[in-house]
Amino acid sequence: MTAAAKLAEESGAVLSITSPGICCDNWIGTPELPLTPKYIENCTRSVLQNGWQPEKKDSAFKSVHEMKT
Repeated sequence: MTAAAKLAEESGAVLSITSPGICCDNWIGTPELPLTPKYIENCTRSVLQNGWQPEKKDSAFKSVHEMKT
């Protein structure tokens, strides 16, 4: 599952968060580990500390995260 985030007020770099979580409405029967707003917030805070500059007009900042159950 991939989610994207960016600043609301201005254009800049897009954050692409990839995680093994899936959509809650998945139809293939695999166990669900939903991507919640809190999870996305935590990922965003983490990448801000690790170099993402959302105000900088750049290509997408890609970040891969593991989910903890």
